[in-house]
Amino acid sequence: MAINERSFLLKKLHSLSGLFFCLFLLEHFFTNSFALFGREAYGEKAAFLQELPYLLFIEIFLLAAPILFHAGYGFYITYKGENNALTYGYVRNWLYFGQRVTGAIAFFYIVFHVVSTRFTNAHGPALFDIVAESIRNPLVFAFYTLGIAAASFHFGNGLWGFCFSWGVVTRARSQRNLGYICIGIGLLMFFIGMNSLLAFLGMAWVPGANINW
Repeated sequence: MAINERSFLLKKLHSLSGLFFCLFLLEHFFTNSFALFGREAYGEKAAFLQELPYLLFIEIFLLAAPILFHAGYGFYITYKGENNALTYGYVRNWLYFGQRVTGAIAFFYIVFHVVSTRFTNAHGPALFDIVAESIRNPLVFAFYTLGIAAASFHFGNGLWGFCFSWGVVTRARSQRNLGYICIGIGLLMFFIGMNSLLAFLGMAWVPGANINW
């Protein structure tokens, strides 16, 4: 296989593997959102995930492998690429630069979070206690906030990049409109992620909590 063909294939696989990162983030933020309803509600959902059949297979082949490939090739692109955002200050150049930076931050954020929660003997509600105790440290809370922001940006901007790369949007107007939609998706993901994080400290906004029907 020629170098150009191999490079094209790897870039397509890198783009495709990014969908697994999106699925991981959606599932993770959704599950963490149960912390809005308290320790026991979160613990019930965490226990359900911990008791899934073929869990190790799912974690290795459907999560870890594609995400590690996506991250590894992303680091390679960053190493081999040239940052021309300062020279050519177009919005898309800055977004490309932001995608590389947030990808690195999101990777270390995910590694830290997985190591500090998955590789413990805690089950169910005990995981709530571990996360809550961890983020009471201001530095850890700041790192989680940075990680959520980076992952949300990488998610939203990555969706635009995937649609562009695979020819889902071809017209300039469609690409621009999709860009606005992806900004909204990124902001929504950041809100959900931060609201879930604050739920572990009892400081989150709970939908419908203050509504009297």
